[in-house]
Amino acid sequence: MIRPRLFKKKFRPVHPDAQAGRYLRLLNLKLDLVRQAIYQYVMPYIDIQAARSTDAVLDDLSDAIKDARSMVSQMWDKKNALKELQGVGRETSLFGGKHLAKRFVDAPDDIGKEAWVQEEVRRWSLKTNTYVDAISDDLFEQLKAELAPKIEQGARWEELVDVIEERLQATDSRAETIARTEIAHFNTELNKTRQVDLGATEYIWRTMNDSKVRDSHAALDGQQFSWLGDGDPEEGHPGETPNCRCFPEPVISEYSTEPSTSDT
Repeated sequence: MIRPRLFKKKFRPVHPDAQAGRYLRLLNLKLDLVRQAIYQYVMPYIDIQAARSTDAVLDDLSDAIKDARSMVSQMWDKKNALKELQGVGRETSLFGGKHLAKRFVDAPDDIGKEAWVQEEVRRWSLKTNTYVDAISDDLFEQLKAELAPKIEQGARWEELVDVIEERLQATDSRAETIARTEIAHFNTELNKTRQVDLGATEYIWRTMNDSKVRDSHAALDGQQFSWLGDGDPEEGHPGETPNCRCFPEPVISEYSTEPSTSDT
């Protein structure tokens, strides 16, 4: 079987931002529901506890958070969330396949929609759905751990509200990191399988070449690695570390040809 040849045209790295945005919207829907539950159950509790001292403060707080957690659990549609993630996974596969196909002469027609992709999307969506669950569970546990001692110490209502708002903001930031990182990591996994199948067992590390690139990744730009190894000792393969937008440019130098006018 003759392997596809690589174009020599200058490589332009791209990142699946739209797919990361779709995943982030799902996480934000979950966090909006969490906010609603906090304002309905935890805030009224704080109004009461901030005005009086009680020996049962931990039990009271636990009950309020338990009610908020129960509301989220009852109102969140896990099956629909999983279906949405499967759609995100398929989009990520199509995005990566389309981009990779531009690097090869005579790329396979089914690239991005290969038979094995369905199982990879299923596996990825099940894994990432646990992160959607965990982002709310972790937030409730953190609130309990941070609010209880402050209430026992007699913290003012304003201080308690600040704790809640700061924790919500931190969780918003965490959601953005999860979305970018998980999409990039999945894109890398698909790229690895496709590139190796096409005969490209090595790649060149490429950054997005902008001000957001971290110094450690800028130093890797242009270096060559093997898919058969672990990549860089510190950073792994492109897309594997949190918030990484780097991309592996495939290498099959002995099959290179002149660029095609269709490579746009």
